[in-house]
Amino acid sequence: MSVGKNVLMFLLDPYERDARVEKEAGTLTRAGFRVTLLAWNRFGTSLEREVRDGTVIERVSIRSVSGSKWRFLLKLPALYWWFLRKGLRAEYDVLLVHELYLWPVGWLLRLIRRKKTIFDAHEPYAEQIVGILPAIAPFQRWLRRLEAFLARRPDLLITVTPRMVTRYREMGVRRIFYLPNLPACRTLAVPPGLRPGSDMLVIGRIGSITPRYSGVEPLIELAKTLRARGVPIRLVIGGPIMSGWEAEFRKRIAGCGDYIQYLGVVPVTQVLSLVAQFHIMLSLRDGDTPKAEYGYSTKIFDAMAVGVPVISTPVGEDPYLVRDTECGEIVSCPVEVEALADRVITLWRDETRRRRYGENGLRAIRSQYTWDVYEPGFVAEFRSHPSLGADAGAAASGQRGSDE
Repeated sequence: MSVGKNVLMFLLDPYERDARVEKEAGTLTRAGFRVTLLAWNRFGTSLEREVRDGTVIERVSIRSVSGSKWRFLLKLPALYWWFLRKGLRAEYDVLLVHELYLWPVGWLLRLIRRKKTIFDAHEPYAEQIVGILPAIAPFQRWLRRLEAFLARRPDLLITVTPRMVTRYREMGVRRIFYLPNLPACRTLAVPPGLRPGSDMLVIGRIGSITPRYSGVEPLIELAKTLRARGVPIRLVIGGPIMSGWEAEFRKRIAGCGDYIQYLGVVPVTQVLSLVAQFHIMLSLRDGDTPKAEYGYSTKIFDAMAVGVPVISTPVGEDPYLVRDTECGEIVSCPVEVEALADRVITLWRDETRRRRYGENGLRAIRSQYTWDVYEPGFVAEFRSHPSLGADAGAAASGQRGSDE
């Protein structure tokens, strides 16, 4: 027996630069589902209603206050009420809720409407909350218990990395589907002319910019060090800057406009063509954050997809990815900028090694690390009968091998 074709999705963001959510919505739309996505127009810059690539998007305009992170909590009652009212009125067969912060509404709707309800867990939320609000660090154990309680309520939990799968299994979650954040093409060719020449070293990173965690600070210092050594360098950075940190970021790159280029927010469809212009992609995440133990840097997958070698710090699950695929090199954390500059120069001058790393990355993407590999199992979960409380069974068995 199969469920119907209507999928309702909840997202506590505007749905303007959510690559994972876009891929999920696109996959379901192409599979014949009618997808409606409810989102939060938190900055007041998005349309109230639109249709994008077949997905119907509706947004609530409740402006978010910049600055105090605590004030975000004051917005939740109004947001919860809007999502609850919409969910009670909507015609849907499966509800997919992104992120823990909206999951209480999803859980309540599951109890009321008895529809199959799926929770997509992007982050280790107890650790993430402590990272955002350090003052509540003494309560992390209790936050983790609360997260575990909530994570056991959906019919299916989706999550993003092998360690996250293990984490939720240890919390007692029975039904887990492993869906990593991967590029959405099995074979990605680099357009002619995009490969960088050898007269100037081009390095960079395209992704959200947050202090410490994203590793942008040592990347900027690296560019300055290389410039001081006389290396012809261009550093390309793109992505949204975390609220409250833009002034500090611009201060760090001030006076460097001739060799440090900030592109602003980059549309998802343009990311790979920009990364393809790099000689080396650097992911220099800081390991001294509460959630640093978990997660892949999706920027590594972007580089692999276009055959660009990677230099990464040994943070989260990145070192296992880089070493297993042999797509690049690992450097120390915290970053020693002078030593890193030596590694970058050496790799830049060794075209044979760069080409080998790039080919290894491409091979791994095409065989394993691509969204296409996981699409059939993902779609199958929306077509399966919503047997509440059933064991994970065979539906996810083909997608869980890497977390054992």
